[in-house]
Amino acid sequence: MYAETKDKIETKSREIRTKVLRTLEKKDTQKLSALDTDKKWEVLGFREKEDKYRVVLQEQTSPAVEPVSVWATKGLRKILLECEGFRKQEDIFGRNLFWLVTFDGVAGLGGLELQIAPAKSFWNKEGAKIAWNQIQVLKAPDPGRLAVLQAIGAKCEEYGALLAKTDFQKAAAPANKDTKKTTDLPAGEYIANRFAETTFRKSPRTILFLLPLGEDGEQKTDEETPTHGFFLEKEVAALGGREALEKRKPPLHCWLGEEKTTPNKRKCRRVALA
Repeated sequence: MYAETKDKIETKSREIRTKVLRTLEKKDTQKLSALDTDKKWEVLGFREKEDKYRVVLQEQTSPAVEPVSVWATKGLRKILLECEGFRKQEDIFGRNLFWLVTFDGVAGLGGLELQIAPAKSFWNKEGAKIAWNQIQVLKAPDPGRLAVLQAIGAKCEEYGALLAKTDFQKAAAPANKDTKKTTDLPAGEYIANRFAETTFRKSPRTILFLLPLGEDGEQKTDEETPTHGFFLEKEVAALGGREALEKRKPPLHCWLGEEKTTPNKRKCRRVALA
């Protein structure tokens, strides 16, 4: 029985290796963010060279559909490196090929199953908009490693580093087209951990990176919205200006109220900061 099972595992290994190589030969590698977020994906293998990873994924509900290859994000690379059980082979070009054998009923051969969450975005301290997809690890070859892999997939290191700061952070201002007016957001309660300053038509402008709160007072999303407005600027001045913002401890609470006409005859939401 042992010898028979071992032969079946080796046959399965050759099949998966062939499937991984055949998929990688197609060259039509896509971004991880392009995958359907409603589907579950099994990791068949990947090829690595000089810190670049092309990963082969098989849609779980449609095994007859051809696998796809994607470029690995930093988070996915870390998951692959921390996941045990990959077989490895180096080719004549110095590239390392890895493939994962799955076999029901055999410990350590349970497969690596993922689901890609919808994209989130934030502005880094240089003012660039960063998009990332949380990776939900649903199954691991070694169940004892599942919690570790899930923790890796759930975080974006750069975003986590921003939130770990203890002071209210001053960030680079995003482009005007990437900001919103207070009237673009629904009325309600928000918080901000960061702000930016810029000028628009020779007038100073303060931008708050707002995060909406739910009725329970909990943060509804991780996606910040850089927001400006006439009454928001007035409230910042009342707090002591931008210099006072830099000395505050986050989060800054922001309430967006009803719309009111500004002296320039424009609509803008009333704002309260605390």
